[in-house]
Amino acid sequence: MHFKKIISVGVFSQAIPEEITNRQERAGFLINAWAQYDAAAYVDIAQNGYNKDFMGGRGNYAWYPLYPLLIRIFGFLGYWNAAFLISNAASLLAVAVLYFLIREELSKAQAYRTFAYMMLFPTAYFFTAMYTESLFLLLSAASFYFAKREKWLSAGAAGFLLALTRPQGMIILFPLAYMCLKSRRPVVDIAYAFLPLLSAIFLLAYHYAATGDPLIQMSTQEDFKRSLSFPWVPVFNSIGLLVQTPGLAGKFYHLFNLFTLAFFSAFLIKSYKMIGKEYFIYYLISLMVPLFTQRLEAITRFYLVVFPAFMAMSILPMWVRPRRILLLPFPSFCGAYR
Repeated sequence: MHFKKIISVGVFSQAIPEEITNRQERAGFLINAWAQYDAAAYVDIAQNGYNKDFMGGRGNYAWYPLYPLLIRIFGFLGYWNAAFLISNAASLLAVAVLYFLIREELSKAQAYRTFAYMMLFPTAYFFTAMYTESLFLLLSAASFYFAKREKWLSAGAAGFLLALTRPQGMIILFPLAYMCLKSRRPVVDIAYAFLPLLSAIFLLAYHYAATGDPLIQMSTQEDFKRSLSFPWVPVFNSIGLLVQTPGLAGKFYHLFNLFTLAFFSAFLIKSYKMIGKEYFIYYLISLMVPLFTQRLEAITRFYLVVFPAFMAMSILPMWVRPRRILLLPFPSFCGAYR
């Protein structure tokens, strides 16, 4: 039933004028609403591998390989169809894993509320879009889930795959190492906890073999203004863009980025004693990493997958009744304005 609602809202969004949505016509009419921006890079990697021809010579090296590999595997369905189905399947699996994880950590009611707050967040559209958010959430939750059961090989394997999903995936190393060392596990289990490091080595080796430049991913990121900076730089840049950008839509975008940063930062302090230290560590580093680039762009979807923040929200007095919320169509409709 929810899947039908997603499709119907996506089709309806196609009626919104392109000058408002900046929509790109890539996939079929039924799923085109979920085929925006980065989706083109993932599908290009799936079809053509890593290459320098993407986006007029910029190349597609800035995007990580796991999601395109899955699209390639299921490419017999059509690459765009495969990308859409993988994202939505990962969303459903992520919800299931999160439910079992949070039910045991907190309670059944708070597991429902955590999911409800995530789905109400304006960028929850990306859980059904042809992006890596749903896959990232699934693998990060799975890594915690297995670690809590002291299945360190499975936890490390999930972390390894997570680090092949996008750059922030390497963050999982820190809570895994903390949990493993805290429980005084043998050396072999500690080694499993550090499996995400192998992803970085694998990616460097692959890029070196393919291009002769192991750091080409970083140089490509710089073309998209994702070079390293001090954490206050993107904040001041966003304030400047808020003032300089003409039109209410552009100003709202930069204002919402700043608001999201402020909200999650304030809630981090509030959550310190509300969730376990391993979740707090993951929350803290996830919050900080996007600040070391020059822009806050996309921070609203980067923070969307930081599920410990929403876990902490679920502990507070109830804001909404999850079962009375039409959860999925709202984020899908928001995607029309992405």
